[in-house]
Amino acid sequence: MQRILQKRYYIRKCLSFLKSLLAKKRLFNFIVCFVSFVLKKDKLTSYPSMIMIEPTNRCNFHCSLCALGNGLDKRPAAELPFEAYKKTIDELSDYLSWVMLYIQGEPLLNKDIFKMVAYAKMRKIYVSFSTNGYLLDKENISQILNSGLDHLTVSLDAARADTFKEYKKVDAFQKVVGNVKALVAQRKKDRRLNPCICLQMIAIKENEGEIEDFLDLASEVGVDEVFIKPARIDFFPQKFTASLPSDKKYIRPSYLESREAPRRCLKPWMSFVINSAGVAAPCCEDVLLAYPIGNIFSDTIGAIWNGKRMQDFRYNLSHKIENNPFCKDCSYNVFFRSL
Repeated sequence: MQRILQKRYYIRKCLSFLKSLLAKKRLFNFIVCFVSFVLKKDKLTSYPSMIMIEPTNRCNFHCSLCALGNGLDKRPAAELPFEAYKKTIDELSDYLSWVMLYIQGEPLLNKDIFKMVAYAKMRKIYVSFSTNGYLLDKENISQILNSGLDHLTVSLDAARADTFKEYKKVDAFQKVVGNVKALVAQRKKDRRLNPCICLQMIAIKENEGEIEDFLDLASEVGVDEVFIKPARIDFFPQKFTASLPSDKKYIRPSYLESREAPRRCLKPWMSFVINSAGVAAPCCEDVLLAYPIGNIFSDTIGAIWNGKRMQDFRYNLSHKIENNPFCKDCSYNVFFRSL
């Protein structure tokens, strides 16, 4: 569920994305990506229109339903070097409309995060990332505002301090709320329209009763958007039933007894993901990188994008989606009906 609180900032966000999409070859590339999806092509003549990049897999929180925070993601701590990031952006800058600098981990723990944002903005690419908000101090707020970042999501996940501490294992609710207020205030003081700021809650049974209070808190803090996001719980079978909200609209469709078959999704024709070790995967739902498709340290973007494993992934989405383990638990495929 999404709620828009500050329309002018939301409109600015939309205009920023359109400006990025309409630049140079990007609109044509986007159209070719979409047509390839409709025609169920496996090998593409287009390039990614969007890319998700993980600046780091380190995090200062321990969220109980996060694969990283809960210890299920056992990758060694890593940060994507700026030069590797720069090379990727250089290869794709004519085609990319959107760079999302987040998969797992806390992006602000990468010392080069603002260089990454600024480098993509130099190429007039729309840029966003998500943070837990703990490191939004005065210096980082200034750098966020000066970097040109288009959209920032702060994952607060609670409207009360005790729920926040129980879920994130850190007693920092008031600190994070204060940090977000400071960011909103500084943006207003500087008379800036970017970034658009979204406050997010991952909906689970423990915080479901706070959703209305969360909406009120977001309005009080002064953010531009609120997003109530269904949680991914299949990583933790022992917590599955206990963590599901009672309201079905906050549950991933695949978790319902009446669930429909997965629907073919546009993403593998538009984007792929790169983790902090340089490993590429076809989709953000593959959190544990069970289906790697290449590595940016040894492969070109073109070789990854049209390699056999990526082509096989697209083929299976078009013809054998019921066998795809990532699609069955995805919250996005509900939006894409098979064409």
